[in-house]
Amino acid sequence: MNALLIDDEKHCRESLRKLLKDDFGWINILEDATTADTGIRLIKKHKPDLVFLDVEMPEGNGFKVLRETTGYKYQVIFTTGFEKYALTAIQFGALYYLLKPIDKEQLEVALDKAREHISHKNTEGQYQVLLNAFNALVQKSLPKKFAISTSEGKHFRLVENIIRFKGERNYTKIFLENSREEFLSSTSLGDYEDQFDLYPEFVRVHKSHIVNLNFVMTYVRSDGGYLILKNGKKIPVSRLYRDDLGSGLDKL
Repeated sequence: MNALLIDDEKHCRESLRKLLKDDFGWINILEDATTADTGIRLIKKHKPDLVFLDVEMPEGNGFKVLRETTGYKYQVIFTTGFEKYALTAIQFGALYYLLKPIDKEQLEVALDKAREHISHKNTEGQYQVLLNAFNALVQKSLPKKFAISTSEGKHFRLVENIIRFKGERNYTKIFLENSREEFLSSTSLGDYEDQFDLYPEFVRVHKSHIVNLNFVMTYVRSDGGYLILKNGKKIPVSRLYRDDLGSGLDKL
């Protein structure tokens, strides 16, 4: 698999190169780039299968690279030293990321995902979600759209329309407002809990349920505790998450 490294930090490029050479010899690094503009030129020149892309660089960021190479088919793995806001932006675009400093296990997971989807092209919808996410990152706000990965592909929906998440083993069912759509996502409920951690309206209330509190009509404390949603659904509340639920409801 042919790849490019686009990162302005020399030690990060060298560290990633060594990891790839020592443990993932099937990755062939063609060239390095230290700016977004150079990265764009190299992508157009080499047409790589995979790009390791830094989130923020001098004279441009990772989204600039994606935006100006939309006609090229490649998978992207973001590398970043940023914390929650950047990770939320990346996750909401359904892309893969490596948090610096990069370790072998992290890299292996990202490469497996990239290889699995190497024949897929990033869609226009995904770029729109990424644009929203990066704009939100710059403004220190939160993305309004997110991507749901399923066996059929990627679906892009508004965050405010999510009613709830229901965990089913390693998968998650996602229920949306004003729609009969139900998505079965290949992302686990625990991963969604992390991804939506910055959104105060999304609270885990049970080992199998995360709820958007904006859709809660009633919190019944008897019979073990449960929520009644606007659509009439009853969601159990476990003792472990009662304090989190109470704090979340107080903030609405």
